[in-house]
Amino acid sequence: MSKKMIGIVVVALLIFIGLTQFVARRPIYIGFSAGLSGQWSQLGVQVRNGFLLAIEDVNAAGGIKGRKIIPVIIDNQNDNDYTPSLIDQLQEKGVDYFVGFSISSMTPSINKILHETDILIMSPTMSTNTLTGI
Repeated sequence: MSKKMIGIVVVALLIFIGLTQFVARRPIYIGFSAGLSGQWSQLGVQVRNGFLLAIEDVNAAGGIKGRKIIPVIIDNQNDNDYTPSLIDQLQEKGVDYFVGFSISSMTPSINKILHETDILIMSPTMSTNTLTGI
């Protein structure tokens, strides 16, 4: 093997190691969206407060495998028409996971996010049978 080939292999290996270290240290972005204003906002505000407390606890304990959690909070005003903007914001901010919505009338938004992104979604309070099995 020539010195040039050895140099190329070493450089490629260093780049690979550097990239894996970067990905391993990248914070975990968790999006949250609920109606934080408007009708039924009292539930969304309380769920958001619990979400933020949980993130504080996890980060205070060292994060998840050393990775800090960064919350991304978005007020959707309990309006399904806001969903396209919400999806854009989640993708822009590099959200890995999503917690939301707080009321069952937001089910169309869950379906839209599921079909247009690869973001894992969990709802803390929705109680509709139309989401069963998804």
